Amino acid sequence: MKKIINLVKKAIALVKKAISLYVALPKDKLLHIIAGALITMVVCLFPCLRMWGFLFGILAGLIKETVDVFKPEGKFDIKDWLATSIGAMAVQLLVWVIII
Repeated sequence: MKKIINLVKKAIALVKKAISLYVALPKDKLLHIIAGALITMVVCLFPCLRMWGFLFGILAGLIKETVDVFKPEGKFDIKDWLATSIGAMAVQLLVWVIII
């Protein structure tokens, strides 16, 4: 029971932190975080890929930023890629905590 209470407390703290970050983050970066998180969530639905789901989120962000280079006025934005990677890694950490 103590474990569950501690987990709930940590989740509440994370939500509070996320809300404060939401206020400070530009909408574009927030969308990148969400995209990385969603890609990782979908990949982690497959049991054989659960341990490595974040790599798909990171790779998707890298591919998207590389494609942007070839668009008119486009460039590789490392901050966008990092935001996507952060979303992917956050979800992966949750998956690892749930599995372990």
